[in-house]
Amino acid sequence: MKKLRFLLVTVVVACSPAFALDYDKAFSEVEKLTLRLGQMMTDGREAEVYDSLMHEAVKEKVPIDNFHSIASKLSKKLGRLKSISSNRLDLNPTKDGLLARGIYVGTFERGKADISIIALNSNGQWSVTRFNANSPLLYDDRSEYKRRVEVYVVDSDFVLPGQKVVLMGKNNLVEDELLSESIQVLRTRWKVSISDRKEGFVTLALSEKDQELIKKFKDITLRKQ
Repeated sequence: MKKLRFLLVTVVVACSPAFALDYDKAFSEVEKLTLRLGQMMTDGREAEVYDSLMHEAVKEKVPIDNFHSIASKLSKKLGRLKSISSNRLDLNPTKDGLLARGIYVGTFERGKADISIIALNSNGQWSVTRFNANSPLLYDDRSEYKRRVEVYVVDSDFVLPGQKVVLMGKNNLVEDELLSESIQVLRTRWKVSISDRKEGFVTLALSEKDQELIKKFKDITLRKQ
């Protein structure tokens, strides 16, 4: 069974520097929104979530019956969401409102899951445009489970989010060691450099096996596939 990935509706908006930011307020509101949404979806109140919390763009893409099915599978595999802890929150002022991207770790009755959410605050009201839960408990075959992991890479090819790359471990030998292929790039934060070889933080979708492999090397690098 594949990961429960859903509500992949992207709100594309233009920046508006004049938008006043209150990070602490937004942080608190988005965290409460995420907890409320997850708890309602896992205790049988998904219809209320759909009507009151989801952005209209989501409703155009995801029919209510599909939303019911998603919530049912989430509840069956993980149980009710009990609490969340925050990893990060990014805010982007736009012409349509304040766009927030949050990453959390959720504690459910049967275990933990990584949770990501995108929400838009328009006229003081938050609505959810994307929600995603990821946990090995959501897979029939645990080897298919992949987690978002931020890795510091050196001497790397320049790659962008969405690309597939080859993961290499650097050692004292002349040639780097091949660790894994077809790794999905999710996010990049490169250091500014005029060199063709890049260095910086890259977020990758890694299996548990890949995560163990990179621990054996002091330095990691990426090659275009």
